[in-house]
Amino acid sequence: SDDPSRSFSNRALVFDWNNTEKCLLTSGITSIIRMWDIEKGLSVQDINSPVEKFPATSLSHHQEQPLFVSGYGDGSIRLFDVRTAPTYSPAMSLNEHKARIINAKIPCGGNGSLVISGAASGVVKIWDIRKPSSSLRSIRMHSHGMTTFDVHDQVPLFATGGPSQVVKIMSYLNGNELSAIRYHNNLIIGQRIGPLSCLAFHPHRLVLAAGATDSIISMYKSAAR
Repeated sequence: SDDPSRSFSNRALVFDWNNTEKCLLTSGITSIIRMWDIEKGLSVQDINSPVEKFPATSLSHHQEQPLFVSGYGDGSIRLFDVRTAPTYSPAMSLNEHKARIINAKIPCGGNGSLVISGAASGVVKIWDIRKPSSSLRSIRMHSHGMTTFDVHDQVPLFATGGPSQVVKIMSYLNGNELSAIRYHNNLIIGQRIGPLSCLAFHPHRLVLAAGATDSIISMYKSAAR
């Protein structure tokens, strides 16, 4: 039977902002990736999706290099080099995931050579774009699927969440679990987090925001040692 995580009847907008270039990428509603110059308020480039059947499900710039990565509903990932304008052909394809990509990012902390990706199946993969034929490591994070995933841009950490009502924080250098968060911060003692719907790291600080289907957003920071 078909994997339900690969059903795309409900397409959603995905976007990513590059503060250095003042550039916004959008996609998801159509098969086109659109690049916007926000200062001019203009669409400056349309990039045809290399995966015609499935829209993009994630977009992410590298904040210091002219690269961006897009994830797709079939589990594939494409890396683009903006220096290839105006054609914007994918520089490479990463194809091991078997379910919809939740997020794929190129963290600055990986010297621009790593891609960290998470799929709806609950699997996270670490890739070295210098050796794209296979991933460096594959980690099953959630046995009942994953709904949200984020990577810290400066520190070698990623966070995952799903219907299991737990936020897991891991090191992508060695695959070790550093924390498992099950309760809201600074609320009634014992109030469990609902099924996770979004996660976001601060771009520089060790701070993580977690949103759940119980309509509560909690902020967590690294404990001082």
